[in-house]
Amino acid sequence: MNIKQKLQEIINQSILENQDKELWNKFVEVATDDELGDIFEFLSNEPEQLNFLTKNLKGKLEAILAKDSDKLNAIIDEEIEAINNI
Repeated sequence: MNIKQKLQEIINQSILENQDKELWNKFVEVATDDELGDIFEFLSNEPEQLNFLTKNLKGKLEAILAKDSDKLNAIIDEEIEAINNI
C-alpha cells in the first residue's frame, strides 16, 4: 500500500463529514508522496489531529479564494504554534 492509499485509509476511517473526506481525498490525489509524507507520519501518530488539519485546509482554501493574505498568514501562524507545542 502506498502513502496515498494509507493516508486515504486514515481519512476514510475518520469521523469527518463526507464533504471533508472528499476534500482530503482530492488533495491527496493531486499531492505528491513527498508532500504527503509528513502529513501521513503526523496523522499516523496522532489521528485525532485530522480535525485540526481539516479546519486549516479549509481555511487556507477560503483565504486563497478570497485573496486574503492576512487570514492565510494567521492560519500559518496558528499551525506553527501548534507544531511548536507538539
